[in-house]
Amino acid sequence: MGSHRSRKNPEPVSLTRQETFQKLVDRAGKLSGDRLEAMRARISETLPIDDQLRFAIAMSEVSQYGLAKKSGVDGGVLSRFMNYERDMRLETAAKLAEELGLCLLPRK
Repeated sequence: MGSHRSRKNPEPVSLTRQETFQKLVDRAGKLSGDRLEAMRARISETLPIDDQLRFAIAMSEVSQYGLAKKSGVDGGVLSRFMNYERDMRLETAAKLAEELGLCLLPRK
C-alpha cells in the first residue's frame, strides 16, 4: 500500500505572504486604542520593513491614491508594491514614510 492521502484530511494549505498580511490588516481594522497600538508595536518588532511600510499604508486614513499624490509617488508604483507585485526604490519608500510620519528605530 502506497502513500495515499485521504481527501477527507487534505494537507493544510499554506497561505501566501500577501494573504497572511491581508488577514493581519483585517484583524487590525477591528481594533482601536491600546489594542491597536500594541499590535503596531508587535508588527514593528516582527515584520520585515517592507511589510511594516505596507501595514502603515493600509492603516492610513488616506487612500492609496491620496497618499501617492501627497507624497509625489506614482500611484501605479504604490499599487504594485501593496499587491506584492513589485518592490520599490528606497527613495520612494522614504517619501511614503515621511508622508506617513514614520521613522526607523532599532529593534529592542
